[in-house]
Amino acid sequence: MKPLLAMLCLLLSGCGNTPITYFPSKIGQKWDMVADETGDITHFEIVPPPTSDHADSVNIHITKTQARAYWQNGTPGAELWWGMRQLSDRRWVADYSIANFDPPNLMRFDYLHFDSNSYMVVPPPNAPAGDYYGYSQDTWCAGNSYCPTSWVKVMWLSRISYPTVDTPAYKGPALLNEEYECAQPIDLSEINNPLKCAHELWYFAPDIGLVEIAPKWEAVPCDPNCPPGTPPPPIPPAIRRIN
Repeated sequence: MKPLLAMLCLLLSGCGNTPITYFPSKIGQKWDMVADETGDITHFEIVPPPTSDHADSVNIHITKTQARAYWQNGTPGAELWWGMRQLSDRRWVADYSIANFDPPNLMRFDYLHFDSNSYMVVPPPNAPAGDYYGYSQDTWCAGNSYCPTSWVKVMWLSRISYPTVDTPAYKGPALLNEEYECAQPIDLSEINNPLKCAHELWYFAPDIGLVEIAPKWEAVPCDPNCPPGTPPPPIPPAIRRIN
């Protein structure tokens, strides 16, 4: 029984008075992830916010050297800034993304949250496993400045669990946020349809941070309004942390 209790202690509370940190958010932290099957490399770095129009603490900056690598598989030079802010209960939410879908053309999407579960990336310490629904009004503009132009309303689902993970850099208990990003209106029976919702599994290791991403969708030009009969794109391979 003792090993089981120790595992539960590690996953839920960190054993003692200091909760586990699943997103250390250290500016300057860098790591790489390798794709299953292809061996393609994606680069990650925690950087200061690239703009001063939000109170975000840090950005996750995602880049690559191989066109078929994550993020935006198949697009040469695609990159992403993911603006992260920590709320008072210590959860981490994303406030915006700056995307280089078609270099060098930047696009910015701001997430105007209706609640604290909207775009939740890391839940508060000791959060029970389960589904956390959030809602937002998303905006879209060309460039990297704050965008007030309404685009779509979004339902964000964080499906939290505590599995084990196996990557070259870390093996052991982890936090899994299975993330769904769905343009409204959406019937919950369709959340696994890759033409209806962005869907990725993000795994975080204690005191290390993000160690694996398993995409379950790929963006298509008609998203989020693809006509019936649109064939879903092939799903990219998972990527796992190597350093």
